[in-house]
Amino acid sequence: MTLDQLKVLCTIIETGSFSAAAEKLNRVQSAVSIAIKKLEESLAIEIFNREGYRPELTEAGKEIYRQALNILKQSDFLNYTADQLAIGEEAEIAIAIDGICPLDQITPILKIFNKEHPHVRIQLFIEYLGGMERLNEKSIDLAFTQVFEWPSWSDALHCMNLPVIAVASPEHVLILDPENAKQNMQQHTQIVVSSSQQAPLSVNVNQEGTIWHVGDFASKRQLIKDGFGWGYMPIHMIQDDLDNGKLVTLNLRQNSSKKTKTTGKDKFDVDIHKIYLVRRNDQPIGPLAKKIWRLFEEYMK
Repeated sequence: MTLDQLKVLCTIIETGSFSAAAEKLNRVQSAVSIAIKKLEESLAIEIFNREGYRPELTEAGKEIYRQALNILKQSDFLNYTADQLAIGEEAEIAIAIDGICPLDQITPILKIFNKEHPHVRIQLFIEYLGGMERLNEKSIDLAFTQVFEWPSWSDALHCMNLPVIAVASPEHVLILDPENAKQNMQQHTQIVVSSSQQAPLSVNVNQEGTIWHVGDFASKRQLIKDGFGWGYMPIHMIQDDLDNGKLVTLNLRQNSSKKTKTTGKDKFDVDIHKIYLVRRNDQPIGPLAKKIWRLFEEYMK
């Protein structure tokens, strides 16, 4: 069995006949027939039923055809990978995305890149406050993340501003007694998403009160909705809950960096979280990772 024989088989199925396959492969029909005959002999099975006007796959032939498609696809991928490595292009790009980020603001660019480079493997790591640590460990190429300290080895591109607000269940005491919410918040459990890496990072934490730590925003949202505590949530993750009254906003004016936003009859404080695309500047990244950077740079203009 050879890759050429498998290619001949797939071309016959694709074109519908031995003669059409011969024409597409720029061969004489007898060469196509011989290739299939040798394939059948090497596998000791009959691939085609030749009794009809057109060649039809036997049941065994259908399975061989399915496997042939997979083998040829893997062969094409191997050849592409070798070509990319030969010209210095990476075969895989690792990207960390902070769990607070709305993916629909990132995927359009990745879709453009994937269309141009379909054989490049993309590894996406959904983190929370762990992107900078992964970059520091040199285990990823790029990170969409919040940045609180700027190491000298980092280059950053500002990508998006995410409004974050304090919320609780409508039955929560802080909602039932809004006038004293700020004074009483340390008496009630705050639900916090903590870093997915070793660094003990968290954002918008009231250190004076009881804290429950979770690993993702979906868990945090559910615990807050179920009345276990209050917490800060990105608006894009809870807009439906705000609209249907399953979550209610809190006004906890803790610092002057917060902005006030009005929606309908509601007026509440908004904390802006900035998201950056970050890479290392002390070592070269591959040309395709650079291309992703340039695509986002153009997108942000």
